[in-house]
Amino acid sequence: MSSRQLEEYQERRQDELIAAYLGLTYSEYISLDPSELRSQDDYGLTYLIEFHAEIPAALSKKIADLNDNQVEIPSSIFDQEEDYDE
Repeated sequence: MSSRQLEEYQERRQDELIAAYLGLTYSEYISLDPSELRSQDDYGLTYLIEFHAEIPAALSKKIADLNDNQVEIPSSIFDQEEDYDE
């Protein structure tokens, strides 16, 4: 696997984990044009996901704690061991 392929795999895997945490499919999550911001506070690393596309009502009902097209997620959702092909 090339470094570019590995990077693409890691980005997609991260998006899949975020989507699952939010109760969305990968396709639903990507359709909302998300961007991720990382922040550090006293409790650890957190991620703020901001959606740049209009969120349909059916999807906004799925996303707990959605606030002004943003939702905060814990970094712990990424604490899974990964197997990468080299």
